[in-house]
Amino acid sequence: MNSLPSPTKYSQIEILRAKIQYWLARADKETNPKKRFEFLVTVQNLSRRLRFKDQGFFDWASVVCAALICVCVGVLIWKYRPKSFIYEWPEYSFRVLSQPDDYTFTLQLVERGMVHPPAVMHFCRDFQPQFEPGVTLTRLAYDDHGSCVSVAPENRGYSLLRDSAACPVVPANCHHSSPKCDPQTDHILCSGVPKFD
Repeated sequence: MNSLPSPTKYSQIEILRAKIQYWLARADKETNPKKRFEFLVTVQNLSRRLRFKDQGFFDWASVVCAALICVCVGVLIWKYRPKSFIYEWPEYSFRVLSQPDDYTFTLQLVERGMVHPPAVMHFCRDFQPQFEPGVTLTRLAYDDHGSCVSVAPENRGYSLLRDSAACPVVPANCHHSSPKCDPQTDHILCSGVPKFD
């Protein structure tokens, strides 16, 4: 059984062009000036529609949808960004009390002379802290990622309380393993948990 060929599908622009040609041909043949003017107004309106289609005017629903997606992505980025904290001497300091592993420390915040209860801080694996129990941190700046804190990004990190010889200041029940506290070989040794004043 022979089927008829499917009709050619025309785009909106091709249809508008065909209508314009039709109305221009009618306007050329029309002798009545009033009717001719009506035909030319129709041609003008069709030309405007054609010009808008050619310049890429688009469906507003797609624009609104794209804008909503951008807003949602922006809100998600804002919501899940890490929170930054900066504590600096003389208002804040942290006493390092213990170190169960390379990235976990028990710290005690001292805020304007008031000592807070010890808290465990898990550092992210992007940077291993190089301090030991018995030191005092005079600056601690980090990004809180929820499960860990990161001191690796730019403008983050920590500083130790040091004496005039640039050695870390330690409590009375702690001492340095090397006499001149050489940064390459020195470790802080404490008798029990460091006892800060």
